[in-house]
Amino acid sequence: DVPLGILTYANLVMARGRTDFFNRAAAAGTDSLLIADVPAREIEPWAMEMRAAELDPVLIAASNTPPETLAEIARLGAGYTYCVTRAGITGVHAAAEFDRGLIAALAEAGAAGVISGSAIVSLAAQGGDVARFVATLKAATRNDSAA
Repeated sequence: DVPLGILTYANLVMARGRTDFFNRAAAAGTDSLLIADVPAREIEPWAMEMRAAELDPVLIAASNTPPETLAEIARLGAGYTYCVTRAGITGVHAAAEFDRGLIAALAEAGAAGVISGSAIVSLAAQGGDVARFVATLKAATRNDSAA
């Protein structure tokens, strides 16, 4: 009952062949696929093949994405749009950046979820309280207090 999405890179898809990769992913129960390094201006044939395999193509939008590109992302994407909230690369940054206020603001703006895996892995590597951190983030989506 929980949707399954894959975030990967084009070289891994191309190593098997797009159609084969997409069909195998769908057969394994995948619902959506985000190929992080294929830009919106090149994604259309990929997105059409994903849809043919019954996968939702997930595309990336940033705060500086031009309006015409956002229109293409809306046309070609499905499932959800991966919104990048800061310039630069994703990955490990200060865990404090994922505070309750940021998550609450994103939820209020319409975000259905937040990807915070790198912050969680970093916190775990430092011996931090991962359960509390995740509970705090989740609480912000419900507008209640963290455990």
